[in-house]
Amino acid sequence: MSAPLASGTETIPLGAPSGARREAPWIAAGGALGAMSRSGVTTLLAAAGWGGLASTQAVNLAGAFALGFLIASLEATGPRPRLRAFFGIGLLGSFTTYSALVAEARSVALATSSGVALGFLVGSIALGLAAFVGGRALARGLRSGEARTDGVREARS
Repeated sequence: MSAPLASGTETIPLGAPSGARREAPWIAAGGALGAMSRSGVTTLLAAAGWGGLASTQAVNLAGAFALGFLIASLEATGPRPRLRAFFGIGLLGSFTTYSALVAEARSVALATSSGVALGFLVGSIALGLAAFVGGRALARGLRSGEARTDGVREARS
């Protein structure tokens, strides 16, 4: 048995955890915004001469950085299921693209060699991980800066 979502066309099994039913509209809204954002960014990057591989890399690295920042921020504030659903799963999930990365790696393999394509994939994943760690470090650094600033204010009072 299933319960209809807001659109009335998709369903989530009634046996699904209640959180999944409550978060589905947030994921859908974030997903729509993320997909439109990705389209806009890749269009702008293509107009600036950064099409294909470069735009996919730029979008994926920006998304990985933002996800690292988001996760570190949510760790500091405690569980925020709707924010995680909207931004993490929905917006950033649809903003970044694994499928385009794989399709472009195939194009690289056809144009050059499998080894170059493998290097492209490994490099992409390594850069994505570095971007994620950078976003996480920035969020933590900002949080610790706020804590230091609060401590300075308290000491002066």
